[in-house]
Amino acid sequence: MAWVSRWKSKFVTIDYDNPDSLGVCDRTGFTFNTKDLCKQMEWRGDNLVWTGLMVGRPYLDIPNEQNRPPLVKSDPKPINNARPPTPYPDPEYPVIGTYEQTVESLGNGSFFSENDPPYYFLQYSNAPIPGWKDPNPVPDPNVLLEELRKVTFQ
Repeated sequence: MAWVSRWKSKFVTIDYDNPDSLGVCDRTGFTFNTKDLCKQMEWRGDNLVWTGLMVGRPYLDIPNEQNRPPLVKSDPKPINNARPPTPYPDPEYPVIGTYEQTVESLGNGSFFSENDPPYYFLQYSNAPIPGWKDPNPVPDPNVLLEELRKVTFQ
């Protein structure tokens, strides 16, 4: 049987008393016994599906779990005749009104005093904010460019 040596690879075992067919791995092209070729599977949706490849056991990929859809728990069952809790007014903490009520109570006043400018609001902005004088306003871009041109490196 000289033709057998042509097909023989390290993955093939030939038993002359009990012959077995040979097949080619779709991934590598190596010759295998047919019993050693496996179906390559992958996750599609929530099921394992055959990709159509017959692959030798050493080259068989484990299906990647990342291709499975995530397990999402169902929503809780609704309660019949539900009663949402009523807000409890705490006497130690005053109730804060809506934005419209706050603006109405301020009238034309400002949130900020003239002596204490808030530095946490747009410190370097050229946009005017009522009641706030920026101690470090951003200079004109042309002035900044002129100052940068004066810088020399050694």
